Amino acid sequence: MKALVLAVLVIPGVVWAQNPPSEPQIAPVNALEFAGVTVLKEGAQAPFMGLLVLEDRFVELLEAEIEARELAVRLKAAERTAALVEQVYLTKLEQAAIVHWYDSPSFNRWLGIFLGTGMTSLAIWGTGQPNN
Repeated sequence: MKALVLAVLVIPGVVWAQNPPSEPQIAPVNALEFAGVTVLKEGAQAPFMGLLVLEDRFVELLEAEIEARELAVRLKAAERTAALVEQVYLTKLEQAAIVHWYDSPSFNRWLGIFLGTGMTSLAIWGTGQPNN
């Protein structure tokens, strides 16, 4: 009985180990191919229209493109900030353009004339009174 159980357990394992299932073949991923780069031999015709550059130059171009995108994002943020600041100053300018009647120069001028005339008149009248 033990031999039968041992045979059932060991023989299929040995047979299966002799013919292992084939692993799926995964092609190695090249970073340049992943980025949409096609490798061409010298003198070969490209199957598409495009720009041919060396790998080092391609890396420089990618870095420049990333920097350009970052600068574009910064520019949009700066434009939004400038628009908000402009809106704040326009609101303040509109509020400053509203002149109340008591803040106008003509009111202050007339007020000064009347107060000056009144005070001068009172001073003259006060000096003309007999001293008690």
